[in-house]
Formats: sequence, C-alpha cells, structure tokens
Amino acid sequence: MNPIAKTLDQHKQANRSIQATVGKMADIYRDARERLNAKLQKHVLSGRDPLEGKQLVKLIEDLSNAYAKLEEAFRKEFDRAIPYVAEGYYFDALKDLGKTVLGKPDTAKIDLMKRDAFAHVAGMTQNMLKTDVAFIRQASAEVFRVASATGITREEATQALLAKILGRPEGFRFVDAGGRTWSNQAYCEMLSRTVLLNAGRQTYFDTCAENGEDVVRVTVSGNPCPACAVWENRLLSISGATKGLPTVEQATAAGLCHPNCTHSFVAVGEFARSEDFTEDGRPKTGVNSPGKEEKNDPEAWKKYRQSSAKPAASQPAKPKPAKPAKPAAKPAPAAKPSKPPEPPPVEQPELPLELPEPSPAVRKETPEEHRARRQAQWEAAYDKRRDAWHQSIIDAGGSKEVAGELADAYTPEMAKLGKPPKIVFEKGGAFLRPKNGKMKSYEIHLDPDASSWDGHPLTARHEFGHWLDHHTRLRDQGRIDDFNAAAAADWKALKKKANGNLKIYKENLYVTPYDPPEGTYWQEASQTMFGKPMKQLNLAERKILRQHQDALGSITNGNYGGGHTKGYYKGDGKNNIEAFAQAYAAYCRNDEQFRLEFPNMTAYIENLMKGLEK
Repeated sequence: MNPIAKTLDQHKQANRSIQATVGKMADIYRDARERLNAKLQKHVLSGRDPLEGKQLVKLIEDLSNAYAKLEEAFRKEFDRAIPYVAEGYYFDALKDLGKTVLGKPDTAKIDLMKRDAFAHVAGMTQNMLKTDVAFIRQASAEVFRVASATGITREEATQALLAKILGRPEGFRFVDAGGRTWSNQAYCEMLSRTVLLNAGRQTYFDTCAENGEDVVRVTVSGNPCPACAVWENRLLSISGATKGLPTVEQATAAGLCHPNCTHSFVAVGEFARSEDFTEDGRPKTGVNSPGKEEKNDPEAWKKYRQSSAKPAASQPAKPKPAKPAKPAAKPAPAAKPSKPPEPPPVEQPELPLELPEPSPAVRKETPEEHRARRQAQWEAAYDKRRDAWHQSIIDAGGSKEVAGELADAYTPEMAKLGKPPKIVFEKGGAFLRPKNGKMKSYEIHLDPDASSWDGHPLTARHEFGHWLDHHTRLRDQGRIDDFNAAAAADWKALKKKANGNLKIYKENLYVTPYDPPEGTYWQEASQTMFGKPMKQLNLAERKILRQHQDALGSITNGNYGGGHTKGYYKGDGKNNIEAFAQAYAAYCRNDEQFRLEFPNMTAYIENLMKGLEK
C-alpha cells in the first residue's frame, strides 16, 4: 500500500477528543447563558426599580461574577484537553517516524499552550461581559426615556425592560482580526477547535524536529476552502531547511490552518518523498499533482460557497396547507383601526434556519445513511464512556498521566469487547483481578504513586494488556495454542542466536546490585535501545527492559529472563499470559527491539489488533 494512503485517517483518536471537547464547550456556554438569563429575569422582577442606578450596578457585578465562573469552566476544560490532544499527536508522530513510543511531550511546551489558550478564553469572556453590559445599559436607557415621555407605569416599564433583555439576540457579535463576524456560541466552538488543533499540530512539528525529520504532508479533507485546497497533499518544510519545498510558515500565512481549519500533517520520509512527490513537493498523482492544481481565486471561492450552501438549500420544503376559498357572497368586514407595525426583531440570522428532517413517509434512510448515523451514535456513546472512565480514575486517586495512559488504551476497538475495568489504587503491587462469581467487574490494581514501579503509566498499560487477554485469547483454546506456538518459535530463534551460551539470557532482577555482569544479552539490549548501561537507566527505561526480560521469562517458565518466579509461570502465569501482556505493551509503543527479539509474538498481536479494527 502507498505509505501516504495509510495516513488519510490520521490523528483519529486525538481528533475525536477534540470534537468531544468542542461539544462540551458549547454545552458549557449554553448552560451559562441560561443561568445569566435567570439572573436577568430575577433582577427585573425583583420588586425593586430595575432602572435605578444601584440596582444596575449590582446586576453588573453579578454578571461579572457569572462570566468569571464561565471563564474558569472553559479554563478547566482546556487544562484537561490540551495535554490529552498533545500526547495523542506526540504518539502519532513517533509512530509515523517509526520510532519507539517512549516518554511524554515536553510539559513546559504544553504549559505554554495552556497559557495561550487561557489568554484567548479571558479575552472571549471579557468581550461577552462588555457586550452584555452595553446591551443592558442601552435597553435600560431606552425604556427610561419611553417611560418619561409617555408616563407608563412602573409595572409596564418593568415588563418592557424584561422583554428587551430576554429577547436580546443570542449572537453578541465578535469581529476577529480578519473582519469575520461570529456569534458567541460559534466563536466558542471555533476557539476550542482551533486552540486544540494548534496544540496538536505544534506537538507534532516539535516531535518531528526532535527526531531529525523536517518534511510533512498536508492531509486531504472532504470540502476544503480554496485557501487550504491549494496546499492539500503537498509537502512542506517545518523549519525551511529542506530546499525546494515551501515552509509551514508560508502556507499558514497564505491561509492554511485558519480558524476552524481541521487540516493536520503527516511526516514523510526520504523514500516516500522521492517515490511519490516531485522536487517542489507536489504529489505525482492525486490532488494538486501536476495538471490537477487547485485554485485560490474568486471563482474557486464562489464555487466553494455555493457547494457549502447546497445542503441547506436542497432540503425539500414542507408543502403549505391550502387555504380554504372565501365565500363570494360574504360581505367584507368593516375595516378595523390600523395598529402600528410591530418593530422588527433586533437581529436576523445570517443564514436560513435548518429545516426539519424529512419524515420517513417522504424519504427513507438509505442503508449507508443508517450505518453512518448508528456509527455516529456509537462513537458519541464511546466518547462519553471513555471520558467518564478517565475521570473516574482521577477521582479514585490516580494521576493524570495514568488516567491518560489508560484512556488511550481504551480505544473504540477495545470498547467493543466490553466495559473498561475498575481501577483500584492501593499499595502492594500491580495486578489484574479477573471477573468471577464474587467480582462483578474486572479490576486493575495499581500503586497510587505514578513515579513508583507499580504505579507507573507503563505498568498500567501492561495490566490493561492482561484485560485484553482475558477478553480475547483466553476465551478460545485455539488462540491460546496459536500464541504458545508463536512463543515457542521465538524462543527457538533466540536459542539459536545464543549459539549454545544460554547463560547470557539469565537475569535475576531481585539480586542487588541491579546491574548484571558486563557482556550479558541484557547489557547489550540496554546499549542498543537506550545508548547506556543498565545502571544508568531511568525508571521508564528500566521498566521497558524489564518487559523484554519478563516476556522471555514467561516463554521459558522462568529459566531465563526475569520478572517472576518459576512457580508463578507454571501456575497463575501459565499459557504465557505475561508474554502476551508485554507483547501488547510493546506493540502500543512501537518497540522495534521487541519486534526483533520476538517477531512471532509481535505478529500475533498485530493480527489480533487488525482483527479488532474490522
């Protein structure tokens, strides 16, 4: 398969989280708007003079406090979402580059992204407050002038003010630096989507740069605006160091990655670049290939706007009921005194309102539409379940790092296997407690300290591998036999590699000092994987090496490798359950060394995961 074609659905997991966050932000705004309306109604109907100066000052103070709470709610959601999205793009970048997934994104850079998002949020809520206050002052002044001129009662003035305030347009309008106009909710959704996508893109660029890669491809979307269409499927240089290619900065300045833009980027290696692209970065086939270049001109914009408006315009209009004919002989009624025309609404929507869905009697849903709708419903339910599980882990005393690691593990494919396991934090080891007669659900037990051996995120991922094993392989003897055969084949190859000197694979991790004699297989693996001896490895690196040793211990019943006792591998640890969980964890971090050591077990896990994706 073309390596570029594999990435058309890039960043699916992170982008699903972005969409969920955008929806949450819209919900937060709508809830806040309802609370604000309740405060305004209470103010007007309080029995006091709503036009009196002190009452207006008090109302403005209440609104300021309400918008401060709204800002805090937005900040809290960004504080949760930005690290999650950045981590997703970080892992995607490493996988695209063929690197082992190790560590996390730079927390200092994530903090900068958060501060930038918080500044945008503060500006948004302050603009909302200013617009609200200005509207209320203007409405109060108008009602006061009418009351003074006509002598209407205080009750009539109160009702007039209430009608004005509660009937005010939803869209206090934002005008951004580009002259575009946004309603509050649309601006809120746009800001959320743009901030999170920018965080993901920047993390992706930083990860590529840190790994010596400078070339990325712009993804292809369904209906791009002309400003973006001219860049789709083309190669860009992140730093400008790659000669012949336009830069990310130039493309952005020309319109790519505008507010609400959903385009992302995919790293492209030297081989794919030479095979599939021209020297100036255009694809040899497909969108924007020579002779198929997109345009960014008035005609292209005209077509884009027409295509964007078609879905609303093409909806079948509801037939209006025919009016009954008037009797010809009936005399015309006497003319009534004319009423003054009602004032027009303060603001009309810019676009036609969406018509209701056609009834099943008019148009039946096609099978494709039905599947798409059901899939969308399922994904929304999945997002809700995963996010609730993520929060439950934090509520149970877990760290954000462990909660994020487990939420990443619980993919849509895993959700089809069943509900996620309950996470229990306690001192005294890490293990999976299977579901049985007494246990109503699976439990993963971890140390509450994420910096400890038994509480580390890598430990959490390994224990989740046991949960996967219980929901797939261990339910089918045929699958158990296939994996055991793969394990036996890997051990046979390792024995051949040792050339009769199997002692190089021995390692008792419970012996002090930790470092084994020089020249063992594990010392060589440490140098190959991390470029340093075992005694210099940090906790995460030691855990990864332990996973290699534990996998070997599992397939040799504890005779080689390390991690558990011989009795464990023959009892609760039989059928290579540790090897399975370690192979799954290695698959998740794209561990190339594990693939070299255990190619057959790795292939088994890869085929299993592909089967779950179908």
